[in-house]
Amino acid sequence: MSTNTLHAPEIERALLSRLLNDADEELQSEVMEVLDSLDFGDEKHATIYTAATDLRREGSPVEFETVMHHLNREGALKLAGGVPYLAGLLDATPTLNPVYHVGIVQGYSLRRKLKAALLKGVTLTEAVERDLEEVSHEVERLVMLAGERKGESDSLREIGTYLAAFVDSMEKSEMGLTWGLSDLDELTRGLRRQRLYTIMARPSLGKSAMVQGVALNAAIHEGKRVAFFSVENGEEEWMEAAFAWAGGFDMHTFRMILASARPDLAQGAVEFAKALEALKDARSRLFLDTQSRTVAQMIRRARRLKRQGGLDLIVTDHMHEMDGPGENEERKVAKIARDHKAMAKELDVPVLSAAQLNRKCEDRADKRPVPSDGRSSGGIEEASDTIGLLYRPEFYFGQEMTIPKEQGGGKKNVEGYAEWIIGKNRGGPRQHHGRDHLKLFFRAQAVRFESYAGWRNQ
Repeated sequence: MSTNTLHAPEIERALLSRLLNDADEELQSEVMEVLDSLDFGDEKHATIYTAATDLRREGSPVEFETVMHHLNREGALKLAGGVPYLAGLLDATPTLNPVYHVGIVQGYSLRRKLKAALLKGVTLTEAVERDLEEVSHEVERLVMLAGERKGESDSLREIGTYLAAFVDSMEKSEMGLTWGLSDLDELTRGLRRQRLYTIMARPSLGKSAMVQGVALNAAIHEGKRVAFFSVENGEEEWMEAAFAWAGGFDMHTFRMILASARPDLAQGAVEFAKALEALKDARSRLFLDTQSRTVAQMIRRARRLKRQGGLDLIVTDHMHEMDGPGENEERKVAKIARDHKAMAKELDVPVLSAAQLNRKCEDRADKRPVPSDGRSSGGIEEASDTIGLLYRPEFYFGQEMTIPKEQGGGKKNVEGYAEWIIGKNRGGPRQHHGRDHLKLFFRAQAVRFESYAGWRNQ
């Protein structure tokens, strides 16, 4: 047996001899559930095994005579070596350790697949005109696909494969990860696997605060493992906002107190200690990356994290600050959005991202955004399953907003008032209790969004 050929012909013969000579349906089922015809390095053996699996799928007995008849009927007898070769299988010594030998056959198959993937990787690497990060991502993907066993890469399946799981999830009214905001959970049924959720807003309206709050809530209060890729903010700025969120206090004021000539260490100390304890408790569940700037980098690191201990949620902040290929801004962002969706599907987790709106909404009297205000947003709208547009009138008008005469006139207190305008909600309602938005409350000092109902009831 030569390792240069990367297959074990004698072991393949012994395994086929056992399958054809021994009418052991339980053994045949056990082998055929894990071994694919492509796992055989010898084309004759692969052809014979394919005939055997075809017969089993038809409900016919898998025996020497039925296999030969099937091959002859399909015009594949010559590919299988003809009658003399098949007869030789009957005289071959059948394996006494079929499960062990299946492992050997699969092992050589894996080596061949890895070799093919690596050779393709060499070709991609030598194509210097291609983006290096994209090449790196593609090579890693090829290697991962090469390592998949039978069934893992079979994407075209009978609907029955999914039916039981779907009915089961419906009966359980399965919810995704909580947003930490009851109205959003009701609207979207939580953050669900393989879906892309995008929050869009003008600068300084709170999109970073929103996605960071969801991540912190998942890690601290729900015990979930979260990967957060911050393209816009560095570690210190991100941690400052995290402390404010977790402690419910104004971190900027606290810093000024500590920096003063006679700092009042008691002021804010309780909240700081509360935040520190919460973040320390979540330190092994929340992972922050401020260096990755492309989706290819993010997906590689998230993939690694999932292999090492699991992954429940990916958050990126934000799409318009990321690097990516494209002739113009719109094409670049569209590609980034599609890659976000692909990341959600490949890693089987929800992906939450932030993106920027253009200035059109600021030309309106009330500054309220609409879905078409998305900056280079065509690709984002297509790729996203859910889109929320954030609106805070206080940012534009202060704590009191003048109401137009045609709407009743007068002044309205809008301190802390915020809206999640429903831009898209695939598979869910486009209205919330008869409105195109749901109400939120933005606690500015703690840089966090809270339930509007909960705030009103305080």
